[in-house]
Amino acid sequence: MIPETNETINVDILDEKVEGEATWVKYSTSYDGKPGIFRLVQENGKWKVDYNEPRDKGPF
Repeated sequence: MIPETNETINVDILDEKVEGEATWVKYSTSYDGKPGIFRLVQENGKWKVDYNEPRDKGPF
């Protein structure tokens, strides 16, 4: 969760891996020191964030 505050939160992209129609992104934020991972999928020419399981580490 992101706290309700006017503080700026920085996001850094640490790594990315393209696998066909999906791209995995590893990131970190200034709010949470633990890196996160999400997956983008391409639908009708547009990239959309896809749900992944909390333990899903992708290709990293």
